[in-house]
Amino acid sequence: MDSIARFYANSSPFAEGGGVDDCPGWKVGYLENVFARQIRGISGVTYLFSDQFKCKKNHSQITYGCNCGFYSFKKEHNAVDLKSLNRNLIVFQVEHYGEIFEFEDGYISEEQDVTGIKIGDKCAKRFCKEKTVAMTFTKKFFIPTCKKHTDGLMYSLSELSLLLDMPVTLL
Repeated sequence: MDSIARFYANSSPFAEGGGVDDCPGWKVGYLENVFARQIRGISGVTYLFSDQFKCKKNHSQITYGCNCGFYSFKKEHNAVDLKSLNRNLIVFQVEHYGEIFEFEDGYISEEQDVTGIKIGDKCAKRFCKEKTVAMTFTKKFFIPTCKKHTDGLMYSLSELSLLLDMPVTLL
């Protein structure tokens, strides 16, 4: 299923153009709110699954040399490598829109949609090595947990996939 941004990007109000080439990427972050579809990037900035970046330097759009925008890797393995530093992190598959800058290893864009989620296959609680079966809410965000550590607000991977209307799989 295409995202809302993809639908509107391909429905140009202008006589010519309007098509958008695919620009997929991979990033890591934290799932903060399932119903608001909200994530927090590793930089600490919170944003929605489908969002437009607002530059803090008041640029009308992202510009080359500015640090603003949504970052992602081109290759999934780069995001997975970064995620391996912290078991609480989640890998998000994203699609970029609007002004996009391409670099050797990734992209920066002014708009993005999250199109899929990949969760670590091991429980993120302390030194647990059990298989992930759900996402459980901690004080600030959801983390992958095994059957033993699922308590309080939690969603199985299939429930999360239905709620978010996107694939949610294990790495």
